[in-house]
Amino acid sequence: MSDEYIAKLLRSIRSIDETRIMQFLEEYKAYLIDMKKYFDQRGKLIYLFDGDGLIIGDIHGDIATISILLEKADIKNHLTNNGKVIFLGDYIDRGPYQIETILFLMTLQLSHKNQIILLRGNHEPPRWLIPYPHDFPIYLRSRYPNRWRKIYELFLEIFDNLPIACISKSRLLMLHGGISVKKTSIQDYQYPDKETLTEILWNDPMNEEGYIPSYRGVGYLFGPDITHKFLDKNELSIIIRGHEPVNGYQYRHNGKIITLFSRLGPPYMNNRASIIKIPLDEPYRKGVEEIIMVTDEEVKNVLN
Repeated sequence: MSDEYIAKLLRSIRSIDETRIMQFLEEYKAYLIDMKKYFDQRGKLIYLFDGDGLIIGDIHGDIATISILLEKADIKNHLTNNGKVIFLGDYIDRGPYQIETILFLMTLQLSHKNQIILLRGNHEPPRWLIPYPHDFPIYLRSRYPNRWRKIYELFLEIFDNLPIACISKSRLLMLHGGISVKKTSIQDYQYPDKETLTEILWNDPMNEEGYIPSYRGVGYLFGPDITHKFLDKNELSIIIRGHEPVNGYQYRHNGKIITLFSRLGPPYMNNRASIIKIPLDEPYRKGVEEIIMVTDEEVKNVLN
């Protein structure tokens, strides 16, 4: 990785010990509790009004790919120009560098408290809905054998305090999984009940009309009619979400949903990962977004 800004942040978290990680997590938790100082936060919803947005999908412990994507997006210049960065969740599980990834993102956020948002994904789970596989605790136990349970508990408390969605002036809705098929008002996302939170973290779009129980065993699959009605009722233009493995990105529901996937490698075996740069302060129109992509060959070449 050639970008010194990213490399410096990574170096700062690689040697963190048990005592320091607990101090750091307490500091980060305090930041989340005071997040209203930095954003227009209404419950679990955050409203954004200016700047360009850089939106990132699932990462799952793939620190190499996300580092290269941020470098290609010129993250330092983006932040210097008052840009916002919105991560859509799923920072841990299924990857070899889960601890490094989530600490890197938290460090980045604490360095730019009013510009970077980490949303909750289904792999930043509530205690009553743990995904499978959830191997994050195994990595914690390996790295911090003496205090891993307390460290994991701090992470669970942090996950409970993460926001779940962002809305921009340009009428974008950004979240991890999908919209609720039963709660049709965006106001219900401010203080979601268990069912609504489950849907936001787990739902996926499908091509057929209506909605059906999800093949994932939790949540629903929802059709284009659900999407259009929700967007119209809440005066929104488009949904940008992650959660679903795609080859970089995918448009669904007549372009009203963009799915982003920002990691590479097994178990997904996609050969492209992508993020999106998009204005947050002007009306959305298809084509205004810039897709920033990296291939598995590019990542291999950089790592070699």
